[in-house]
Amino acid sequence: LHRDLKQIQSRKKFLIVLDDIWTEDYDAWNSLLRPLQYGTIGSKILVTTRIEKVASMVQTFQGYFLQQLSDEDCWSVFAHHPCLPQQECNDNMDLHKIGRKIVKKCKGLPLAAQSLRGLLRLKRDIRDWYNINSNICENESKIIPALRISYNYLPPYLKRCFVYCSLYPKDYEFY
Repeated sequence: LHRDLKQIQSRKKFLIVLDDIWTEDYDAWNSLLRPLQYGTIGSKILVTTRIEKVASMVQTFQGYFLQQLSDEDCWSVFAHHPCLPQQECNDNMDLHKIGRKIVKKCKGLPLAAQSLRGLLRLKRDIRDWYNINSNICENESKIIPALRISYNYLPPYLKRCFVYCSLYPKDYEFY
């Protein structure tokens, strides 16, 4: 694989994006990066991670640490989600108010705001919005609670698939 990868990208400019990386194994990183050193000048590898140790293993220049979004920017992600026009949310002041409360509980995490907005995209009944809002614990600042709510609203047949896949350990290789 390394030989083939080296041959394919040799003397070519490339951009590789590795998103949300969790692997802290230095030897695995060296093994991955070895064939990529033969690309032309200007080739880039962009790595996103939540783990500072991962960033320090692969960085060749100073990392860029993203801050959480402001409440207004998070609201923008929530309100401008393509599944429901912003105008509808602005026209219905009750949805607007509860939406603002939901966004505040997202603690500036855009994936949480986007996931919750996607969940609410077809819900026009204010009780559904209040129900979602009441299921978000304010003291939790991680993204997982918002995604847990998305799981709660999955149809039963998808929940079974999700639970089945969660039985496999991290980094399990399927054959």
